[in-house]
Amino acid sequence: MSPLLLAFVLAQDPVSPPAPAPRLDLDHWMNTPNGRSVDPQSYKGKVVLLHIHPSFCCGYEFTQKMAEKVLEKHGHDGLIVIGINSGKYEQEQLDQLAQVTRTSPIRWPLGYDSSGRVMEALYPGEELRYSFSFIDRRGLLRKFKLRQLDDVYGLADRLVAERP
Repeated sequence: MSPLLLAFVLAQDPVSPPAPAPRLDLDHWMNTPNGRSVDPQSYKGKVVLLHIHPSFCCGYEFTQKMAEKVLEKHGHDGLIVIGINSGKYEQEQLDQLAQVTRTSPIRWPLGYDSSGRVMEALYPGEELRYSFSFIDRRGLLRKFKLRQLDDVYGLADRLVAERP
């Protein structure tokens, strides 16, 4: 790659243009009162970090710790975390996810997308196993491409500082 092209690529904002966030109509919820779904009104005006990661993957604990750090830093600023796991992967079964939830220190709601419908709405046509995305205070989806996993910290700082 030419130095000019490389400089152009690195200068690009990793955040996609804001788009309306899809409803998080997930089939099963864990870490919520009585397993009830998360009401979209409960996060209106907040920054939502979507931690999307299959529990069977070896990087799950690593990305979980990243989400914890973001929550620790910005939870008092109105940031919340919602986990999404997709059942479209054969390895991700609801009972396995429930076991992971019981044995790990996850402190946020965790939804199970058995059909992959929500994942498809978030990432149309993309085959991806893990990601972080945000819903900003205005309810807009702010997907981003990670050049490095540490980009999640900078984007969290930026979105928490934004005011609607």
